[in-house]
Amino acid sequence: MLLARASCHFGIITPALLHLLATVEEYARYHDYTVIVLSSTDGAHAVYSGHARGEAIDFRCRDLITARDQHQFLADLLTRLGPEFHGSHEHPGRPNEHYHLQLRRGVTFHAPTVPTHVSRFSLR
Repeated sequence: MLLARASCHFGIITPALLHLLATVEEYARYHDYTVIVLSSTDGAHAVYSGHARGEAIDFRCRDLITARDQHQFLADLLTRLGPEFHGSHEHPGRPNEHYHLQLRRGVTFHAPTVPTHVSRFSLR
């Protein structure tokens, strides 16, 4: 399950942000994890962070107990996201422990094109 903290704001919705959220949500649902998005475009972040551009998220998952599980979780997400993205496990073992995922700097993410005949919605 994917949830967002009440203070989390999504001021800019980009294809990269949608890809991040969809990938994390799908993985969490498959493994029956609860993932809480802590930050997107809100708050103070590093200058080179993708947060202000709507290309990054910070989140936590308390369902991961061992360091091996935590490492595998991040590795699986990065594999699913693709080479345009990178991430890190920040402050492990501390109260502010979380994961950070973002589109690599200088990369433009283009959402995959979905043929109109497979769309669930049709224009009338």
